[in-house]
Order: sequence, then C-alpha cells, then structure tokens
Amino acid sequence: MAQSRILPGFLFVLLLTALGFIAGAFVGASFFVRPGDGLAAGATVLMSGLFGGGVTLVIAVWLARAMPREQLWRGVVVALAGVLLAALLIYQRTRRVREAREQRTELVRGHMPDRYAAPSAHAGGAPSGLLDS
Repeated sequence: MAQSRILPGFLFVLLLTALGFIAGAFVGASFFVRPGDGLAAGATVLMSGLFGGGVTLVIAVWLARAMPREQLWRGVVVALAGVLLAALLIYQRTRRVREAREQRTELVRGHMPDRYAAPSAHAGGAPSGLLDS
C-alpha cells in the first residue's frame, strides 16, 4: 500500500509559504520603505509579504505535486529549519533595534537640562521650608 503524500505535502507548502511571506516582508521593509512613510510603511511591508507568500505558494504546490514522499519529508525538514532560522534572525534584529532605541533615549535623557528632568527628593524637589516640619 502506498503512503499518502497529503501530510508532508501540506507541511511543505505551509512552511515554504511562510518563508516566502517572511522573505517578501523583509525585502519590502529593506528596500521599499523610507523613514518618512508613516502608516503607509506597514501596508507596503504587508503587501510585499503577501506577494512573496503568494509566489512561493504557487511554487510550493507545484513542487509538492512533483516530488515523491521521501523528498517531501526532506523538504519539510529543510523548510522548517529555514523558518526557525528566520524567526531567530527576526528576534535578534528586533532586540538590537530595541536596545539601540533605549540607548538613544538614555543619551537624550543624559543631556537634558535640569528644568526638564524629573524632580527628585535631593535636587530640584520642593522648595526648602515648605515640607520641613
């Protein structure tokens, strides 16, 4: 009795489509979005991701129909490794951007004049004599 190719084919198509969406969104964010785009930047990245996912969906379905079951399972393993690698790279990049933003915020706070700094109990707090008992 021949083994079914439905499960490995479905997983292969799903994982490759996810990779295509991630790749399309990355390309869209890297090359088509400028700093002043505002809210349109999100739509641009989404459309680039959908385009990348759609193209890889068609390719993945075509490949899944042409590949034997054993090659489909190998393709699932490779595609899963690619998705996990992409997730790791996205996590690292997000963390790097967040740390850079926090460093800029700390740098700006360090150079703020005292009149804009938050009041503290020791410097710039309540005028002397008001809270003395």
